[in-house]
Amino acid sequence: MNHPQKKLPWLMAGWLLSITIIASAEFKPPECLKCDHESPPKQPLYFFLFTHTEDPFNHELSEERYLRLIPEVEARAAAHPDAHLTWTIMFQGTDARAITERNPQTGVVDLLRDAADTGVVEFGYHAHHEATYLNRPQVDFTEDTSWTELVEGMVDWLGCMKDVVYGGCIASEGGGIQAVEENLGPVQVVSGSYLLADTAYESGPASHAARKLLPERLLGFGYPDHGPFGQEDKREKVAALMQRLTPDHRTSSTLFWADNVIKMNGGSPMDGTRGIDPLKGPVFAASMLEGLDRQRPNIILTGLASKYLYTKQIPQNSPTIYGYAHPQNPELPQELLNTPEEKERYYQQSLATLDYLLDEVLPGNPNSRFVSSKEVINMVAPEAYWEVSPRQLLRMTRWGLKNWDSRPPDWVTDGSNYYSLRDWFVLLTMALNDPARYVFSAGTGTDSQPNTLHLPMAYGPLKTSSADQPQEISRKNLENIIRQLDFENLNESSWQTEPEIMIQATYQSSTGPVTSAQLLYGIGTLYESMSRGAVVENILLPAMDSMPVTYDLLTTIGCLNTCSGTAWSFKPAVLTKF
Repeated sequence: MNHPQKKLPWLMAGWLLSITIIASAEFKPPECLKCDHESPPKQPLYFFLFTHTEDPFNHELSEERYLRLIPEVEARAAAHPDAHLTWTIMFQGTDARAITERNPQTGVVDLLRDAADTGVVEFGYHAHHEATYLNRPQVDFTEDTSWTELVEGMVDWLGCMKDVVYGGCIASEGGGIQAVEENLGPVQVVSGSYLLADTAYESGPASHAARKLLPERLLGFGYPDHGPFGQEDKREKVAALMQRLTPDHRTSSTLFWADNVIKMNGGSPMDGTRGIDPLKGPVFAASMLEGLDRQRPNIILTGLASKYLYTKQIPQNSPTIYGYAHPQNPELPQELLNTPEEKERYYQQSLATLDYLLDEVLPGNPNSRFVSSKEVINMVAPEAYWEVSPRQLLRMTRWGLKNWDSRPPDWVTDGSNYYSLRDWFVLLTMALNDPARYVFSAGTGTDSQPNTLHLPMAYGPLKTSSADQPQEISRKNLENIIRQLDFENLNESSWQTEPEIMIQATYQSSTGPVTSAQLLYGIGTLYESMSRGAVVENILLPAMDSMPVTYDLLTTIGCLNTCSGTAWSFKPAVLTKF
């Protein structure tokens, strides 16, 4: 990408007249800010009521869920207006097409749309069981698959119309996310778009692919509490990662940021709890809530109306697994279905669980409530989150430098909120391209300085790159690199396969390659020194690993070949109260 050469404002003679030059060896990062936050004994509980539909074959049994439960949910929403009861129904594209084709006979789509109009139902998209298991793009993804191939494969996966039993795209559009939006309504949340079926992680290319279809998408699911990730060894590994992403009592292991998406976990891995399964009744729900750390606010995934209402709860009995394995006759045979009595018991236990939450849990826990997708986003990333002042950037820079050892910190903070390494990198380069506006100091700004940087979406680095030896770099060299990173003036609205802002593994200076981590350390040092009215002439970049500790933890869980970019994207998610 070519950018016009421009003279950096701090090179102007007038800027340098009063600057005291200091040696990099004398630079000591200031003390970090105190970011511990006191919290009341009990924080609110927020319930995200959802369904992954996952069945385009057993029409009557699948559609019965909506015919029976939508009126029940609507009645409870009307009886408990303060509970803000919202049900997020997450369809596959094949499901959305199937119920739409049958709507003239069933009226199910009309029922769903009416419930959406009243705000009781919202729609989402779940990709994981989209047709078919043998034709997912994941099958062809390897450690050698390029970013472009990963993104293009996922764009097809999330958007093309597929043969419901034999798989493969039969049309480039009209399936996946588009099938849900065109037939039902706006998609608010996306889950299940994993690059590999057993990683349970979306990763950067899939996140970027989803943004082509849903430019404003910010919400997804993280690590589930079932399947491979329901096993204790996996849960322990996820819990170790979540410990790095829950630094204070405003954060919870039920929620975190990764690759520009707010992720909701199945339960709280750190507490050993799982999401609420209404099929198991109120006693199970109570046990899960009892295990939560109530000094933290929690998002509790509550999975109403799962496929196990009518199918026996064994993995081989998933309607999609069975259907894809038997394309000539994909409907579940009678012996794999629950009896009418079992099915009715599960329906009643589901409603009893919903009543338990509405009648007992919410009244006994002030400020607790159900939340929609938009409300989760507004709690974690309100409009103000995306505007970062020079004072905030200086705070996170001082904190990041203070907490840097032989590798970068997991994330940085301005003392109030949290930002990823990618956020920090991009904000620093934007600020240093216009320091007269974005360097906070006694000479260029005050606490009420109106100039703010808008936090854009960034990706990368796509590879790890460690520096075994320290390297000294001049200010001039840093300036030359920064000139090429004019992120503030990019057009984010124009989607392309390779994002406008892609952090590279290494950058070339006149004295040799500099890793992304070294560059981040160097520009952080430069920015901090300028805030004190001094500019380092030479900066010693220590030998360092380019990846934070979260990278090591992520690789033990699974992430294909995109671990490095994801590790640079992790940050804690702060839940603010309504």
